[in-house]
Amino acid sequence: AAQVAAYEIDAGLVRSLKDTFEGVENFSLFHQDFLKADLEKELTPIFGEADIYVAANLPYYITSPCIMKLVESGLNIKRITVMIQKEVAQRICAMPGSKEYGSISAAIGFFADAKMLFSVSPSCFYPKPDVYSAVLSIEMKQYDAEKAEQYSKTVRGLFAKRRKTVRSNLRQSFELTIGQANAIIQKAQIDENARAETLNVNDFARISEEIVNIQKNIEN
Repeated sequence: AAQVAAYEIDAGLVRSLKDTFEGVENFSLFHQDFLKADLEKELTPIFGEADIYVAANLPYYITSPCIMKLVESGLNIKRITVMIQKEVAQRICAMPGSKEYGSISAAIGFFADAKMLFSVSPSCFYPKPDVYSAVLSIEMKQYDAEKAEQYSKTVRGLFAKRRKTVRSNLRQSFELTIGQANAIIQKAQIDENARAETLNVNDFARISEEIVNIQKNIEN
């Protein structure tokens, strides 16, 4: 590779990596918590405008935050290939209306297309974990950076209470009146009794735009 940047929080592994890659000029090592890293500040000097490809065996308890940090980073990432818990991979790849579909499915869908490549048996590890793993490929899409933040807020807001309708979550998450929530649903062409788990990426995007329009009207 032209350049490699690695993040590792474990001090023992950092010592090993430093020994292994001593003198390798195109290798940069960051000894820190990835979730606290300033990716733009740290990686832009290394990669510039070059395409970035991410590969990782993610800690299962912080899988979703790590992936969302990457897809929302604004860096020129083309593909993310990670090994994660199989159950989480299935949720990320889930389609609207399925029992696995949730906020992480809808959130990543705006930024990328995710595909589960293959599963990995517990017997492939020592010690054996209690769960199956899976390798996931996430191909980044072209997206509107200005709309991305509001889209993510919309997904979180509409999934705030999964059993509630879109209208109910709109009112509670965005402090809207019944009339304002109804107007958003109507303009976004959403069924008035719909729940978040039945909506696709385009549905969330339309709702997101209408929330912005309502908020602008309130401010004016």
